[in-house]
Amino acid sequence: YEGLVEAVDGEGMADNATLRLTPAGTDVIELTRALVRCESVTPVEAGALQLLEKALTPLGFRCERMDFTEKGTDDVANLYARVGQDKDGNGKHFCFAGHSDVVPVGDLSSWTIGPFAAELSAGYLFGRGAADMKGAIAAFVAGTAQYLRDNPLQGSISLLITGDEEGPAVDGTVRVLQWMQERGQIPDFCLVGEPTCPVQLGDMVKIGRRGSVNMKLEVFGTQGHVAYPHRADNPVHRLIGAVAALTAAPVDAGTDWFEPSTLQIMYSLTGERRLTETALPWLSGFAESQPVRGVVQRVLAGVGGELVEGGGVVEDRRGLRQ
Repeated sequence: YEGLVEAVDGEGMADNATLRLTPAGTDVIELTRALVRCESVTPVEAGALQLLEKALTPLGFRCERMDFTEKGTDDVANLYARVGQDKDGNGKHFCFAGHSDVVPVGDLSSWTIGPFAAELSAGYLFGRGAADMKGAIAAFVAGTAQYLRDNPLQGSISLLITGDEEGPAVDGTVRVLQWMQERGQIPDFCLVGEPTCPVQLGDMVKIGRRGSVNMKLEVFGTQGHVAYPHRADNPVHRLIGAVAALTAAPVDAGTDWFEPSTLQIMYSLTGERRLTETALPWLSGFAESQPVRGVVQRVLAGVGGELVEGGGVVEDRRGLRQ
């Protein structure tokens, strides 16, 4: 697609330069660089969705910005764009889903290339969000542009891009899906652009989504002096035993498509201890968290503890299968 994308300032895509696109296509590398240069750390939009609108509109997409607010969270910007038949058409609806927000850059001094510089070096594009997942969003646009150039569109294609995936994730995909359902625009098929290739591009495509359940583990003891440990009940020792047992206990054997589930111990910045299940495969209905709960109940019972329903479960993200 050489020449189909041009920066107005003539200096690549710096400063969120306006893209000049034609319906014939777009350059996936330059669009990725333009998106990476948008410093869209959750929940800041930073021009990323505006850039996508400018890229998609010349291709015939109808773009709708959705900014949602939830009490106790920051405002979140989302974009839904669709080209092709409306909800009363007979064609299939294919949706690309992704997020334009990125995680914080951490220690800036540890970056040898600026996190938002989007520099090309040794055949790689460096920058926060290049893999997760602005590169995928640019590929969505480039692939759609090529398809529209070479094929008559039967049905419709849409993009659901949220700015709230790396944060609380309450005003992003969930809210947009509610909006789509109310208007009869739920897609027949969906492709999510999260990176899943372990070795090289295209070597693995997941057919589902992992679920997760987060729990807070509290251990109680009896205060005492270190010189008289027999008069105290050190909760740290109990915690060590519980953690060792929990991480050793098998949750399941995995499936043909997902590795076995694991229990991972995480610590928040406040020092709060969390037991987090981060790799639960999709099972059936709403039973995804049950195997984890069963393991936790058995293990905690063995070390004199218990799982307190309602008080111990911090979050339960249910797996979805397409």
